[in-house]
Amino acid sequence: MQMYETTCTKTDSLEEKYIQLEENFKMLNEEQKSLQIQQKSQTKKSNSHERRIGEVEENVKTLTDRMKEHTWSTTTPFDETTQSTASVKEINVLVNMNNKKIQEIEKNIKTLLKKVYNSEASINEMSEKHLKLISNLETFDQKTTKLDWKLGAMRQMLAKRYHMLDSVKEVLSKISLSRDEAYFQLFSKMAALEEKYHSCSEGFSAYEYFFKIRDSGIVLSKFSVVYFNIGDHFNPNSGEFTVPTSGIYCISLALNSDYDTSAEIEIVVRVSPEKLDDDEDDTDTVIRGVQIVKGRNSFVTNEYIERGCKLFVKYIAHNKLFYLVPFHATFTCYKIHDCI
Repeated sequence: MQMYETTCTKTDSLEEKYIQLEENFKMLNEEQKSLQIQQKSQTKKSNSHERRIGEVEENVKTLTDRMKEHTWSTTTPFDETTQSTASVKEINVLVNMNNKKIQEIEKNIKTLLKKVYNSEASINEMSEKHLKLISNLETFDQKTTKLDWKLGAMRQMLAKRYHMLDSVKEVLSKISLSRDEAYFQLFSKMAALEEKYHSCSEGFSAYEYFFKIRDSGIVLSKFSVVYFNIGDHFNPNSGEFTVPTSGIYCISLALNSDYDTSAEIEIVVRVSPEKLDDDEDDTDTVIRGVQIVKGRNSFVTNEYIERGCKLFVKYIAHNKLFYLVPFHATFTCYKIHDCI
């Protein structure tokens, strides 16, 4: 599932980059179009300036022709020469003005040529960027296709694993049914023993999966499953069974684990302090210790327990490495005979 999520996140990032590249490509096309429009306008302006230069040159030619005519007419009388000199001056003024205009037009043409050159260079840069973007888009398309193939393979693997999980669930359901049948047979045997020995119906059976034990010498408590609790003398929260009447009790402990450890579960009977002698200090008596081994391990015994004593199981680990070893525990105790 983590691999599937990482591939999904990578695909999303690639799609975002692909969208960003497409937006940049659109912006480049728009800028290229605007540059082409500017180039066309500049070419039109340069053409108009060239036309104006041609007109000015034609005017200069006409003015030079008029000057030649006036120079030939200098042999005429005084009045005609004065008029011709005046017209020559006017022509010179007009020629100077036209020369100035021609220089301005040439400057404008040079600036326009520079702009056109710059626009062509920018268009070339934009075309190069355009080609790079196209190559990047092709590489991203290849990567996305590869990721799609990987996602398809991951989906196939997940489908196979889900199928395996379904089969495991079916096996577990069958195991739970067989376990319930075994407990039903145990309860029927208990009822037969009670009827045989004419004993009182007193006892319990509880189950829990322990996986968060962090210290040694802890009483196993908070049993989530209680198969039976006749008389309500067993407290599943504290894990203690208070013996209601004195007699012989059948005590069993079944463990199931996936590990081999040196840790063990001790079955302890705690006597109430008022029943101890003056020289006795220890109120706990260990009946038996069952080691946690890989697979299933169980223990069954019969013990005489007096009224008011407490029965519980304790986790003992001789090494700190085994404080967190998970295991299944089924704790059972029921009375099989009264003692008069």
